[in-house]
Amino acid sequence: MTRDGKINFYRKLWHLFSGLFIIAVMLLSYPSKGAALVVLAVFSAALLVLDILRFATPAGNRFFWKHLGFLTSDKEKRGPNTSFYYAASLLICVLIYPPRITMGAIVCLAVGDPAAGVSGALIGKHRIRGKSIEGAVVNFIICLGLIRFLIPSSTVAIAGALAGALIELISLPGLDDNLTVPLFAGLVMTLAAHFQPY
Repeated sequence: MTRDGKINFYRKLWHLFSGLFIIAVMLLSYPSKGAALVVLAVFSAALLVLDILRFATPAGNRFFWKHLGFLTSDKEKRGPNTSFYYAASLLICVLIYPPRITMGAIVCLAVGDPAAGVSGALIGKHRIRGKSIEGAVVNFIICLGLIRFLIPSSTVAIAGALAGALIELISLPGLDDNLTVPLFAGLVMTLAAHFQPY
């Protein structure tokens, strides 16, 4: 979860508020997705350039660790900055999913993932690949309430919250949660919406 085994609240808050900011942008410009696309495109490009400079130049590496090191996890010492995956996955969601489903998918990543991590660290006892079932339950409950507020269909909300919680719990090998959680949750909600239009 963190470089020292403790909960990295800075990282959790960064993900939480980044996602909530995009949802706010989408709500303010609804039903247009243009503003969110611009913000996420700029954000993704900036993070990609920052990562390239981090690995290509000593100055870029020093800048990254001096100013952004407190937001990182262990795997980011050796590989890409997962915040790029976060921004890129949200950009893809905005591109391919309807606005309300996109916002539901963002909830699963921005709120559900941190909720699962924190609650799992505090109360988790039953684990699958390092993730706790208790954290997945908290993830599901919180996301269900928030998605249902955004999407006027209980069926779609349940499908999205369950998909997000399950994909976060099983953590597909070789794939980052920042990519899999919103894309999978969005896909499941899109399929559910065909059977239960909202």
